[in-house]
Amino acid sequence: SAALDASEPEAIFHLAGVSFVPAAIDEPMAALDANVGSAVRLLGEVRRRRAAGTIDPVVLIVGSAEQYGRHSADAMPLPETSECRPRTFYAATKMAQEVFALEAFRADGVHVVCTRSFNHSGRGQASHFLLPALVRRAVAAKAAGELRIAVGNAETTRDFLHVEDVARAYRLLAETAHDGQVYNVCSGEGATVGQVAGEVLQALGLD
Repeated sequence: SAALDASEPEAIFHLAGVSFVPAAIDEPMAALDANVGSAVRLLGEVRRRRAAGTIDPVVLIVGSAEQYGRHSADAMPLPETSECRPRTFYAATKMAQEVFALEAFRADGVHVVCTRSFNHSGRGQASHFLLPALVRRAVAAKAAGELRIAVGNAETTRDFLHVEDVARAYRLLAETAHDGQVYNVCSGEGATVGQVAGEVLQALGLD
């Protein structure tokens, strides 16, 4: 509340939340409060100020591709009209966040834009996420003279982006997107975990 009054924002980028799927499973009520409660509280403060005529910002609510759940391979790439079938507690919280955000748009005209953001990575990402974990293992393997790293299921296909591209996408959405709409933030191209691991190894001069 104090931050909104001090900044009088034209745009709000709401990224707060529990973003690691296992963490949401381990602490479900904390994830529910962070991923849903924080958005509901933020939107409530914006609604009150909008009604009073003090601010009327665009609110970008960042969701996740996890909301889609499983779909057949022939349905790929998934458009925003695809059915959401959350399969994890994390995905369910992000779906609920989106529902409450769109309600704020429909009920009170808050300038809400929602994303379903696919995998992205970059400098500073926590090491338990896939790409930094692969880098950490590869660096350790090279230092130890080992010939193998563990990657789990190498055939899993994901859509990877660099965080700087995602940040640019968020700014473009805040500037140009239609209120009350949901947008995929992705490249539209898949890469297997094995391919990504191979690129990490190659960057380190390893086979």
